Formats: sequence, structure tokens, C-alpha cells
Amino acid sequence: MARPTDETKLDAIKKAAIQLVVEQGISGASIAQIARKAKVSDGYLYRFYKGKRELLEDLFLERSGGIYDLLEQQLRLHNTVSGIIRAFVVKVFASAAQEPEAICFYHKLLNDFSFEIPEKIKEANSALCRAILDLGQASGEIRAGVSPEHFFSVVTGGTLQFVMIRLRMVFQPKPLDQEDAEHQIEIILKALQ
Repeated sequence: MARPTDETKLDAIKKAAIQLVVEQGISGASIAQIARKAKVSDGYLYRFYKGKRELLEDLFLERSGGIYDLLEQQLRLHNTVSGIIRAFVVKVFASAAQEPEAICFYHKLLNDFSFEIPEKIKEANSALCRAILDLGQASGEIRAGVSPEHFFSVVTGGTLQFVMIRLRMVFQPKPLDQEDAEHQIEIILKALQ
């Protein structure tokens, strides 16, 4: 008979992993440290994950799935790229205000070469970016020659990088606000035109 899963312990494991990766990087977050921070035994953690790589992949899939779902939802709701980008930027800024560690975690894994991004994420993001590009090129909002990779890097990468700079208070100790979102949207749209 399978032992029941304690969802609060599983959530504690995920939160501990995110916190440790954000604070110490991927290499600084061991299974033992994650378990200790989550107040569970290593064995309990291994009931759900074969190791750190599997745990980080699962967390990355959750976070990237949120970004993917958001863009996909906006593609269904809006018939313009500017509407998609506006909704995306506003939502990412709101998420950064509510869960800054989750945004930092996603950004860290996206940019750390020791973490292998799962192929299914790469393929899904490429197809979604292509669909948004097709819409934007048909409407004249996006110039020809912009690839899915360029689109992703400008929209997602640029937005996440701005959020990270603000969260780290590189230039000023100020929370993200609507004016920042408007500037980010304008920069993205100009880059794609």
C-alpha cells in the first residue's frame, strides 16, 4: 500500500529548493540542504525525486509552464501582438511583486548552463513564439526576419532581466509599477517593429 503524500511537506521541499537555488545557485543547493531547510529527511525527499536534477526539472517545468500558459492564454484572448505583450508584461510584474523568489528561480535556471532545459519546453516555446510571430507579421506589428528565438529573448528575456535588475535594486530601490510596465511594453514593441 502506497504511503499518503503530505502536501505541506512537498510544498516545503519545493520552497526550500527555490530559496536555496536563488540564494546559493544550483551547485550550492544539495539534496541534504534542501531536505534540512524543508524540515524533512533526505529519504522523504527521495520518495518524490530521484535527485536534485529531477527536482529542479519539475520546478522549472512548473515555472516555465506558467510563462507558457500565460502567453498561450493571451494568444487566444487577443488578436494583436501588442495586446499579448501588454498582458504578459503586466502579469510578470505582478508575479514578481507576489512571488519574487519564483521569478528569480526561473531566471536563474534559464541562464545557468549547468541546468539542461527539457526538450519539450524548448519545442513548446518555439512553437508558441512562432504562432505569435505569425500573428504579428500578418498584422504588420512584427517585422519579417524576427525568429522565435529573437521574440522569446526580447519579450521573455528582456522582461525577466528588467525585473531581476529592479529586484536587486541595481539602479534604484523602487518597486515595479505601472509606469515601468508601460516602458517595458514600449521597448519590446519597438524592438519587434
